[in-house]
Amino acid sequence: MSLAAKLASVVLLAMAALVIVLSRALDYIKEGVPGPGFAPLWYGLILLVSSGLLTFQVWRRVAGVADQPLIEDPAARARVLKYVIGTVIAVALVAFIGLLPALVVFLTYFVRTEGRAPWTQTLLVGVGVPVVFWLTFGLLLGVDFPWGVLGS
Repeated sequence: MSLAAKLASVVLLAMAALVIVLSRALDYIKEGVPGPGFAPLWYGLILLVSSGLLTFQVWRRVAGVADQPLIEDPAARARVLKYVIGTVIAVALVAFIGLLPALVVFLTYFVRTEGRAPWTQTLLVGVGVPVVFWLTFGLLLGVDFPWGVLGS
């Protein structure tokens, strides 16, 4: 396995540990409902398990096994890169416009460009999913969403 794959697996393990440690500073349960530390803790645990499995798989490979690209098709590789860049942009937008508006932008963009859905379906998903999130978590469960500098 390549050095990059080994380094990436270790970095993912470190990121998972960091997410878990940082999430412990937040309330797991707040006023009887999942608090702001609930989701990050579980995401961190899931990332820890999956990156642990990845690390085990990468490091146990027999030396001399031919390295093959993870994604051979250049078009598929470009799509994966597009998703990664889009996700990074959406996460960065959360700090400015908040979680739910950033989710609207993210979903609308990807449903329209990757799903090639008509505008009615695109807007239904792009706006509908964040509204359902807000109704379920914000209104029903009382979970606070990050609003960003423009929303506060």
